[in-house]
Amino acid sequence: DATTANVTAEATVDTTVLNTVGTVTVTVTYANKTATFDVTVEEAPVVEPEDIASGTIENVTWKVTADGVLVIGGEGEIPTYTRSGNGRAPWLIACGEQITAIEIGEGITKIGALAFYNLTNVTELTVPANVVEIGQQFIRGSGIETVTLIGDKVLGKAVFSTSSIKTLICDESMKSFTANIFADETVTIVAPENSFAYWYAVKYREKFYSANATLTAQSDGTVAKTPIIDFGSAGERVFYAIYKNDDAN
Repeated sequence: DATTANVTAEATVDTTVLNTVGTVTVTVTYANKTATFDVTVEEAPVVEPEDIASGTIENVTWKVTADGVLVIGGEGEIPTYTRSGNGRAPWLIACGEQITAIEIGEGITKIGALAFYNLTNVTELTVPANVVEIGQQFIRGSGIETVTLIGDKVLGKAVFSTSSIKTLICDESMKSFTANIFADETVTIVAPENSFAYWYAVKYREKFYSANATLTAQSDGTVAKTPIIDFGSAGERVFYAIYKNDDAN
């Protein structure tokens, strides 16, 4: 009769073989007997790092990734917040000091007041074209020095005041400028020459750079009783006419 015995044997396998995904053959010799095994090497699963924090505000979702990016998605408006207590933005309460960048999704249409208040470790922000309105002081107390606006947007009162902003970049479609969007900040406006932003820089004496020229607006600008540019209106949205000097009406 055949006799069955349980034995333990060791085999040395080239580690480069086991580092190759697929099936490899391993041969084991024991007591002058040889056994052959097929060993399947599977690719190790990718373990995604866990988010630091996340949440939902009606139809708007947010998360702070492991590398500190605040990602806001879903659809609708980022609400208006306050500067104290539970009235602050949830991402600020949860992990504000760990946020180093902000990404705004395609479904977001408005950024409420104080939305990015006190995010001191964020240095730049791009607001995409789908966002058509920004609330007042939305980056107050943050470390954001450069803001890029893509497309036209209604800007809230003192929208950039009490912030670290140094550079505002916008394209030729940004037309809804009003007075007093800055307070005591010294800001460089970067935009196409002869765009609406250009004439805003002239009227309100902000420093302006374009690809072709550098302009520091002067207080004795040419009197113009008619707008340099008049974009009229579109639906219920009002586009404010900017004049070249403070005497124009």
